[in-house]
Amino acid sequence: MGLTYATDVAALVRENLSPTVTDNIFKKSPVLDALKKTMKPYTGLPIQELITYDTRAGTWIDIDEQLVHAPSPSVTRASYTRYNMYTPCMVNTIELQEASGPEALANLMTTEVTNATESFREELSKKLFITQASKAFNSLYDAANDTTGYGGIATADFAGWKAFVMEASSGGTTTSVAPSIANIKSMINRMVVRTGKRPDMVVVHPDYYDALVPQVDAIDQLVGTRVRDIIDMGFTALSVMGGIPIVQDESMCGTTWSSGARANGYEALILNFDAVRIRHLAQSSFKLSEVFVPNDYWTQFARIEFHGNITCNNRRCLGHIFNVDLALDPTDWYPGVVVAPG
Repeated sequence: MGLTYATDVAALVRENLSPTVTDNIFKKSPVLDALKKTMKPYTGLPIQELITYDTRAGTWIDIDEQLVHAPSPSVTRASYTRYNMYTPCMVNTIELQEASGPEALANLMTTEVTNATESFREELSKKLFITQASKAFNSLYDAANDTTGYGGIATADFAGWKAFVMEASSGGTTTSVAPSIANIKSMINRMVVRTGKRPDMVVVHPDYYDALVPQVDAIDQLVGTRVRDIIDMGFTALSVMGGIPIVQDESMCGTTWSSGARANGYEALILNFDAVRIRHLAQSSFKLSEVFVPNDYWTQFARIEFHGNITCNNRRCLGHIFNVDLALDPTDWYPGVVVAPG
């Protein structure tokens, strides 16, 4: 007879499956993997990030003049709400009893946990690249913006609490932006010159990525072997400006461009993971909970949980390219206009 009791399932989850959940949540997503490397736990609410939003002005004076100090703060704290999400791992008790031995039980639970982990990752990815809504956490999309507030601080209050933005060379939202590597490089260059910090990553939709690849000059090589001839063509990685990777994510914004709104068309996010990060409740986030057996259901289940938010301490290290038209004729590819934060 196989292992069929709740205690056996709990032991399997705790000892064999729980340790693998955290790593697998962040796999297959370059953005989530990068966020994992810089994420920090929080203690107490609200979640806060210390930010600088202004510079100190220097004053030139004569040696016999009196020093005057006006008390104007240039440092404050952005404040973030804690959001909560879970994905259940549910297994029918009867199916557990039908499992013919420990191996069958392990296969059943492993399959369920794997599915829950992948579903959890997909849900996180979707929310990274859209405007924050309802009960979901803050997004990278909102952090890399110059019109909306973030962390309880309004852009109208602090001119420097904005990201770099690129739009069309003329016409605002009535003209589209070219899907050129030159535009991405121009954006990054302006960001580096202003902030002195290099971005870590550019994120685009796969369709946008496909429009970038043909612009790269490359030599495809024919590799001969004794067994067969292999033609090695294409790219496994694309980067700009000395190694800043351009990565694809299916959840990234991408739609056919049309005139009239800023978010009509494809977009690119330029990210710095020292400036934007995941803050989480370390005791339970990205982990598999203990197995729970409700009295009125033929199920046993655990949860993969997240408690926390996406926070930012320097929006000037982020960039956002709007209104990209993949169908734009190359003869109309003009440089986009970079709008820098104050």
